[in-house]
Amino acid sequence: MPPNSPLRKGKPEVRGKSSRIQVNYKGTRVGDYVADIVVEDVIVIELKSVKALDKSHEAQLLNYLKATGYSVGLLVNFTHPKAEIRRFVF
Repeated sequence: MPPNSPLRKGKPEVRGKSSRIQVNYKGTRVGDYVADIVVEDVIVIELKSVKALDKSHEAQLLNYLKATGYSVGLLVNFTHPKAEIRRFVF
């Protein structure tokens, strides 16, 4: 992250459901992914409300990261009183 990045300055750009991210496969555009939240075109946040996060949720986020070229993702589950957050780096 560059030293003058908005993430370091505490003023990140955050985009919600309107965030379309181009999905590529072997260099060819195959569609768009609509992210739950994108922060500064660096972090994808995938929101869930399930009893428990499982391997399929992790695989889904990792596939999103791979297909979009983003390298950091957060998987957030809001079902319990305290949110469960898992960080992934691709």
